[in-house]
Amino acid sequence: MAKLAEKEGYQVIHPFDDRRIIAGQGTLGLELMQDLDGVDVVLCAVSGGGLISGVATAVKALAPRVEVIGVQPQGSQAAKQSLQQGRPVSVDKAASIADGLLALRPGDMTFGIMRRLLDDILLVSEEAILQAMGLIARHLKVIAEPSGAVGLAAILEHQERFRGRRVAVILSGGNANPEVVSRAMNAIPRYGAGV
Repeated sequence: MAKLAEKEGYQVIHPFDDRRIIAGQGTLGLELMQDLDGVDVVLCAVSGGGLISGVATAVKALAPRVEVIGVQPQGSQAAKQSLQQGRPVSVDKAASIADGLLALRPGDMTFGIMRRLLDDILLVSEEAILQAMGLIARHLKVIAEPSGAVGLAAILEHQERFRGRRVAVILSGGNANPEVVSRAMNAIPRYGAGV
């Protein structure tokens, strides 16, 4: 890629560890805070860190009291492990149906932002991701890709943490293959009726 960029005069932009990407993603957090009053928590998928870095920057600038919590699949924990160790770390492998969240290492820039602004990172199971996708399809009539459904999966698996709080969940992306969508539609919710 670098050779092609040099040859053609293109500029290479990192998919998540770039100020422009982070700033662009931040507009989502800005819009969320402008449109919703009284939000207590924002749940957002996290992988390499571009989306959540932008969202957290905007949310915390406008409402520092609002918790910003990242969500990762149990099989892809590079960001969570990095925050636990206090430095960006690489994992050997990542596996999940949430294939948009398989970064093996967060970015240096995004790690610094996440370390400063995130309140936590929660892990979710594959089962919860499928059930979240199914609930979104049934109730919102929207097909969310597995990576975009992890925020709702976090509510399903960590209900007590969010009970009585106003939670904004960022749903992003519709890239789901038909087999995964079928599995999601057939997932049997094991969570309370209040979800």
